[in-house]
Amino acid sequence: MIDTDDKNPSQLIYHAVPGAGFLLAGLLALIVLFFRMKQCPPDQTLQGSRNPCRDKKLLGPYGLLVMALAAGGCFWLGTDYGNFFHQVLFMCYFMAALVAFLESRERVASGWTQPAIALASFLIGFLWTSHGLHKTGMINSRVHVYAGLIDLSTAAAFAYSSIQDSFIAQVAGWALIMLQGVWMFYIGLFFCCIDINHHLVEAHLVFAVLAVTVMIILVIAAADFPKVRNTHQGEEGGDYRVVSSSTLEESEAPYLHGNVKHRATPRSVMDVALS
Repeated sequence: MIDTDDKNPSQLIYHAVPGAGFLLAGLLALIVLFFRMKQCPPDQTLQGSRNPCRDKKLLGPYGLLVMALAAGGCFWLGTDYGNFFHQVLFMCYFMAALVAFLESRERVASGWTQPAIALASFLIGFLWTSHGLHKTGMINSRVHVYAGLIDLSTAAAFAYSSIQDSFIAQVAGWALIMLQGVWMFYIGLFFCCIDINHHLVEAHLVFAVLAVTVMIILVIAAADFPKVRNTHQGEEGGDYRVVSSSTLEESEAPYLHGNVKHRATPRSVMDVALS
């Protein structure tokens, strides 16, 4: 059973409010991402302003809204030193939102928002994990550690998407933010209303992961993206092109095979089609 002495109904509110924020943020970002992918021609990419994380028209309002919510969150649970942990959490979100707002005003380099989200997620994941390790109860500790692992995974997804400009990594990042929202609801229910066997904590987390994953897969399948169909073209031989000897560059020499010159692109068919 749950290893907490008292169940406090206020715990549901404390966890459900930020959980709803995560769910809404991840859902809206995925809607924008999928809509733009649907509108994007197969031979073009989501780079530049097509990327929601680089669209100045979106970054400005988003940055202001999250900064306001994060600033309010610093005072929501009180200003005493006992709430310093939660205040620092909100400061991490404020930092990422500040970078997004400054990028919309061209005061920082283009493309800084994704690394900022990655850094904020990493710091928050570190805080949640260390917070959970200091908890005394078994379930109390594990649910917080798993919240930290979700944030650390989010950091990895956004870091990779900022380096490779990967559509798949962006989807994963926003899906993990949605998952964090679902898990926050779980934590609130654990400490407010329901009992749970400590053997089932991981099962609840995996169920939440499966629910979010299957939902996104079904949406992608129903949307019938042209770029998704393109990933099935040339799948047997990979993404190759024949280069004539007169145009072969020295940098392409390592790709010579027999009498035919081939140059394999460094990215897979999936990455090329969904970039």
